[in-house]
Amino acid sequence: MGRILLNHVEKRYGKDRGYAVKDFHLEIHDGEFLVMVGPSGLRQVDNAPDDCGT
Repeated sequence: MGRILLNHVEKRYGKDRGYAVKDFHLEIHDGEFLVMVGPSGLRQVDNAPDDCGT
């Protein structure tokens, strides 16, 4: 059985700027799906390699 586990994920755009994401947690179990939606230009696809550790 597979799963994806993200714990305490943070994303900042520059040292002196605030967090875009702070202390994010997500667990996806075998057989579950995740769909990322948002307005055009939100970079859903660009973040996928970071989220998956590739």
